[in-house]
Amino acid sequence: MMGFFIIGIVFAWGLYESAVDAIEYGKVTQDLRLSMIPIYAFSAFLSLLLAIRSLIESINIFKTGEFFDAEETGA
Repeated sequence: MMGFFIIGIVFAWGLYESAVDAIEYGKVTQDLRLSMIPIYAFSAFLSLLLAIRSLIESINIFKTGEFFDAEETGA
């Protein structure tokens, strides 16, 4: 789970940088000429949520030593 935290942070940072570049240079999609700013910003936000959720799960696993699998709990 700690790996997913690191990957999420890297993705969020890269997408944030892409959003800043899109603001600076006015990047748009190739066919529809839509601004790339909201696409990059929303993707960065979701990647940050992935990182936060993975960090919370990692802390729970390290604290309790138990990994809960959905298949084992019958959910």
